[in-house]
Amino acid sequence: MMGEVFERLQALLYDECSKEVRLTACNTINELGLHSKILQQVVRKLDDLNEDVRAQSVMSLSVLGIKSKSLLNQILDILELDSSVYVRIQVMRALKELGICDRRAVRLIRERARGTGLLCREAQLALLALTGEAE
Repeated sequence: MMGEVFERLQALLYDECSKEVRLTACNTINELGLHSKILQQVVRKLDDLNEDVRAQSVMSLSVLGIKSKSLLNQILDILELDSSVYVRIQVMRALKELGICDRRAVRLIRERARGTGLLCREAQLALLALTGEAE
């Protein structure tokens, strides 16, 4: 029974478009004491070969939270090095939603805010939300 609940909550975190539903799933996960278990699975999927899986994991972190320095560093490495623009955009959105103003995060976002294109535009929005700066 608990396994079914866990899998359903995990599916809501990954597949649900509505942020409110993902937040509700996160609250339920916390109430059931499943946060660390689900966080382990989300973190494992950050290294998946499929960019959609990596992006969904980042979106899940935007509601689960990024509480450890090592996880933040892993997310910032993804922002800096991931081959997928879509995944890097999701990282910037997660940092913006969580209000993470870490020096390295701001520097990486600032670097991406220069130029043109969708990644640049998302970086400019994140920079404005996090620091009040317009590039």
